[in-house]
Amino acid sequence: MSFQIEISSVAKAEADAALLRIAQLTSVEQGQEWYSELIKVINSLSCKVYQESKGIASSLLQLN
Repeated sequence: MSFQIEISSVAKAEADAALLRIAQLTSVEQGQEWYSELIKVINSLSCKVYQESKGIASSLLQLN
């Protein structure tokens, strides 16, 4: 079973703020490159589901 990764509005706002800060400290190009790589990494995340086993009440999720 797989899940879709969703970015919260808070995380998006923090990433946008980081992008602006990086662009101010270095260059717009480096800021855009950083942001692009961040999105690639987020999109590459996968999630494994470990089903209930031996009395564990809920499934466990592990991001890889």
